[in-house]
Amino acid sequence: MPLFADYAITPDVFAEPSHSCRCCYRMYRMDMKTIRQIAMDEGLVRNLHSGYWATSLAKGSKRAKELLKKMIRDGRLVECGDSSPAPPASRCAWCEEALLDHQGRTTGGGVITTTPVKRSVAYRRKRDVETIEMLGRAAWRQNHSHCIRLKRCIAAYRRELALVLRHARSLRFIDPYINPAERNYSQFGKLLQLASGRKPAPTIEIHRKFDDAYTTDRWRTVFKEALGPSGVWSAAGALNVRVYIWRNFHDRYLISNLVGISLAHGYDTGPGRTNWNRLTRTVSDDVQRDFAPDQNEPVDHFKVP
Repeated sequence: MPLFADYAITPDVFAEPSHSCRCCYRMYRMDMKTIRQIAMDEGLVRNLHSGYWATSLAKGSKRAKELLKKMIRDGRLVECGDSSPAPPASRCAWCEEALLDHQGRTTGGGVITTTPVKRSVAYRRKRDVETIEMLGRAAWRQNHSHCIRLKRCIAAYRRELALVLRHARSLRFIDPYINPAERNYSQFGKLLQLASGRKPAPTIEIHRKFDDAYTTDRWRTVFKEALGPSGVWSAAGALNVRVYIWRNFHDRYLISNLVGISLAHGYDTGPGRTNWNRLTRTVSDDVQRDFAPDQNEPVDHFKVP
């Protein structure tokens, strides 16, 4: 039951009705509203066949072009390779391309298409394929949630955050108790590994509160040792991370340009389970402002390694 997923949408979903029917246009606007919610709030969209999908949308309706520009601007397209030898030339060919690309993915989404495609013999029984009109009945859509409950272990954290960490342009890990020298945070670096290997590299920030037991110089040493060649995060590669120390705060989050998540127990590991909640865009932006150094002054901040 993921908080964040990736989807494939066949280009015909974006096509405006070919006849002047007021009811058809009303349905089309509702469908576009659903697609916008999925593409801009709930997940990512696959740019199928090495970007040919985006090229096709750029030649489509005004609404399709506008949404495509916003997805590109916000980094919400997942680049895909060629699943078929030739560019798709029909509605069913696009669905087949999407299904082939979908194989092996474990990120919780599915294929969204139109009624004529779903009714065809090839796809009517495919559970990973659903029409935009009947999207609510798809099991993978029903499993998409604003709140999840998961084990407090790094494997569960990596599984749930993989899509965000691999594609976000900016990542803010906010937890008042992050300390890589302590056992319950010793595996936190494995999350950063998922963000490595990209060009340009994402902007990464770690935010924690001031602790009287540690001087700011000591915090610099702790994080630099953890991110150094002999540290547990060395496998993350060349990542530029900035650490911010704040006077005091309590709540714990992951804030990115793609999604904001509230984490009940933060990034520490231990027995039992914890709750994570996906934030609205407004709340996520508000939290980000609370931890913006140009608006609120931290006790200290430094770059590592």
